[in-house]
Amino acid sequence: MLDIASKKNKKTGAERLNGLITRAQQTENYGELISLIKQIEHEFIGQREYTNQEKEIKNLRAKLAQKNLQEYRQNILEMIGEELKNNKTKIEELELSTQQELNKLRNGEITNPAEIDKIKKLVSENSLQISLDKKLENLIERVKNCNYQGREELIEDLIVFITSKNSFYQNSYQKRADEISEILNIEKNSSPQQPSSNKNNFPVIPVIIATLLISVVIGLTLVIQRKKSQRK
Repeated sequence: MLDIASKKNKKTGAERLNGLITRAQQTENYGELISLIKQIEHEFIGQREYTNQEKEIKNLRAKLAQKNLQEYRQNILEMIGEELKNNKTKIEELELSTQQELNKLRNGEITNPAEIDKIKKLVSENSLQISLDKKLENLIERVKNCNYQGREELIEDLIVFITSKNSFYQNSYQKRADEISEILNIEKNSSPQQPSSNKNNFPVIPVIIATLLISVVIGLTLVIQRKKSQRK
């Protein structure tokens, strides 16, 4: 039943992305086009659907640049600023090479649309990864420091995070995989035996273990796909 729901959500996501791309391809209005591109990147970056449609999305940005290169460059800088703010990431936290490229763009040293897009992608991916690393670190610390009350909900949040199909979530998870496995093992061994009842007999621990194994497979698959995409 979980597989059916997953396939349904995946199909819905792919269909929504296709719809946004089609609208962007059809419009000639600069404002509407950049709004659609922002929406696409905000909702789908890191998702498999985004990777599958990356060529079409790149063509949309090229279309935007052709309309007004100077305005496009300024819009990209604004988008970068918004993403840094939303991800609660400071420029100083970005990788040094990314900071250097961003400074070149801000100083007007880079005007080629392809190079502008490359820098935008670097900053977007770097800032999102930093944000998710922080989010996972905070969640792990909250689980460690939490008493029994509220701990189950935090464990559920942790499982939701590590089973996300977003490649950036999986990158964060892989960095802390051993630590998370230890947390889940402790949870399994310390869970008190509850009396059986019709309402509370869901096999939580087996689900946690199965979910963890599935997340590892998903993570490895996404990493391989991302490497293939980067080679292209």
